[in-house]
This record gives sequence, C-alpha cells and structure tokens, in this order.
Amino acid sequence: MLKLPQLSPQNKVFWVWLIVLGSLTACVSYTPDLAKVEQEFQQHDYLGTIVAANALLHAGDTQCRTLVLRAAAYRRIQKEEKALLDLQTANQRFPDCGDAALELARLRKQLNDTLQALHLLNKLVKQSDSLAAEALIERALLRFMQDRFEASRLDLELAIRTDSLNAMAWYYKGYLHSRFFDPDGSSGQAPFALFSFNQSLYDYTVAIRLMPQFADAWFQRGLVHLNRFNDSLGLADLRQAIRLDPTNGSYHTGRAEYYQRIGNTSAAISDADSALRLNPNDFTALEVRAAARSKLGDSKGAQSDASRAKSIRQQLEP
Repeated sequence: MLKLPQLSPQNKVFWVWLIVLGSLTACVSYTPDLAKVEQEFQQHDYLGTIVAANALLHAGDTQCRTLVLRAAAYRRIQKEEKALLDLQTANQRFPDCGDAALELARLRKQLNDTLQALHLLNKLVKQSDSLAAEALIERALLRFMQDRFEASRLDLELAIRTDSLNAMAWYYKGYLHSRFFDPDGSSGQAPFALFSFNQSLYDYTVAIRLMPQFADAWFQRGLVHLNRFNDSLGLADLRQAIRLDPTNGSYHTGRAEYYQRIGNTSAAISDADSALRLNPNDFTALEVRAAARSKLGDSKGAQSDASRAKSIRQQLEP
C-alpha cells in the first residue's frame, strides 16, 4: 500500500501557517470600483455590470453614475421595474444628475412613454451642455420611431454641431440616409426624400474615423458599398465588421444574403452556417440557406430550413 509521507514537527508548523495564510488571502474582500462597473457595461456584460454595481453600492458608494449604470444594465435585460427604481433613487439622492435623467428618458422611450421621454430630453437639451448631444441623439431616435424623419435628421445635425466628435451622431445620420424609405407617405415626405448613398457613405466614414473599433459602422458602410455594386469595398468592410465582432451572427447573415443575391450559393451557405452556429433561431439565415440549397438541388435540406424559418417567424409574431 502506498503510504503518504510523514511531516516532521517543523514541516507541520510550516504547513499550518501556509493554510492560515491561504485562508486569509481567500477572505480578502473584493474591492469594487466604478471603473469595473464601466468596463463590464462597455463589454455588454450586463449581469456582470449589475454584480459589480451591487458590490460597489454595498460598500457605501455615493455616486450617481453607479446607479445609472446598474439601471442601464437592468433596462438591457428587460428588468424595467428595477431600472426605474434605481433611477428614482438616483433622482432623489442626486437631483442635478443629468446622467440619471438621460437614462430615465431612454427607459421611458423603451416603455413607449414617448411624451415623458420627450419632456426629459427637451429639458436636457436646454439645460445640460455636457449631455446635449446625447439628448439630441436620443430625441432623433424617438422622432425616427414616430416617422418624423426630417425632424430626426435635424436633431442629428444639431448633435453634430454640438459635438462633432460624437461618432454615434454621425452613425445614426448615415443610417437615416441609407435606410430612409416611406412608401405610404406616413411621414408627409415623398419616398426616398432623405435617401442618399453618397451622404451615408460620408457619415459612416466619419463615424469610423472617430471610432475605428465600431463594428456596426463598418458593416453598415459595407452594405451601402454593396448596394452601389462596389463589391470589393463592400466585402472588405463586412470582413472588418466580422473581425471586430466575430460573435455577431447578423453580420454573417448580411453577407450570406449578398452572396445569395449574386448567385454564389456555396459562400451563402457557408455564411448562413456561421450565423446559425451563433444563433440557431436566425430565421433569415435559414431562409437564405433554404434558397441556396434549393438552387443546388438539395430539396430535402431546403424544405427543412424553410419549415424551421417559418416556425420561428410564427413564434415571434405578436
């Protein structure tokens, strides 16, 4: 039988102290800080944001920003009641905290309380120099949802005049110019009135110059290039978007749609496969792969994909 080595009295004392030291090290309290909360939020780890903010608040933190970040994380995971409670607390403790008012406006917009959201945003635009551009961007997004496209564009231009280094203002303006379409005239404007590929390319390029790691700006600019039949530039932008955010399945789906459109079925299937590995419920990727498989004569695979896509669409319908 294998015997364990026996410890000498001196070694026993050493190991006892080592165990005690290890226990003391393990019991050292986690020292939270706001930078950790910010980091988790910027990385889109919203549960991590909440955990870090909880630790900071438990340690007696008295910063408005901590409550705002936790509220923003709650809002992202559809815990609106918890977000509202945090923001009400922030407003009570820090009545002059513009960050809390801005996040409350975002929450009100998410809850479809557009009147209250607009009231808060209008107040911030007038009273907060530091947050005016952010408030204008949020107001532009709200007006876009209301089909007030010209008002949305004007708010974005005003945000850029207020802060020309705000990449998001340029990005959203590029999006507006590249995606505007109003066939029923509900906005009171003619179809394609604000549509401009040239302007959107310029806007996206400025956004990328200001924020080179902004994956979606690369992706959206790539789509514009492809819609202008500039394949080489478009595919290069899409590759960069995927490189910057490889876990975003929609980028693979977008490229799959393009490949399917030009008849490159093998590439379309490859990108659709990548998208579905990241999100098995991506019905658009399933539809693209179904069409590509049908073209290749794989009727059984095509029918299976089309059936799954239809089922997922029906489940998501209100």
